[in-house]
Amino acid sequence: MKSYNNIEIENRESLPLFSFLVLWLVLALLLVVGMPVPVAAQTTISCANTAAIPNPESATLIADCETLLGLKDTLRGSASLNWSTSRLISQWEGVTVSSSVSSSHVTMLNLQVRYDSRPIRQLTGSIPPALGNLSQLERLDLSFNQLTGTIPAELGNLSRLESLSLLCIPRWQPDGHR
Repeated sequence: MKSYNNIEIENRESLPLFSFLVLWLVLALLLVVGMPVPVAAQTTISCANTAAIPNPESATLIADCETLLGLKDTLRGSASLNWSTSRLISQWEGVTVSSSVSSSHVTMLNLQVRYDSRPIRQLTGSIPPALGNLSQLERLDLSFNQLTGTIPAELGNLSRLESLSLLCIPRWQPDGHR
């Protein structure tokens, strides 16, 4: 019987098994304690050469498209948004695209809840920090949704932002009763 760091092991052939068991135990403890465990990187969504962006030369619009698709699930929660690479970005719910001579980009994101003849869609996620990557955004309206969490500091990166609306009326009902 041999001793390795005060652990007795009958023979060297059992050392790899022992190492595997120790590694498994450490990973299990990390999960229980709540420490982050590295996971595989998320796949990047590409808008280039898709129906969403008809002009592949618009690098800014491609970046905006990829940003919006990347944050879509965080923002919408259990609600639905029609944002997809199979649909022209200018036809996405709440997205306004403006074009100049040199480029096209997202300038407005209006996802305010409206109680009209359309079915009610309320976003139930949180405000993603990645919204701060929409460098040409001028207006952002997320009013009357059921968003949770904090307002990300990254929204401070929106140097062209002229209007930000996050209005909320607690317990407000579509018929106006509380």
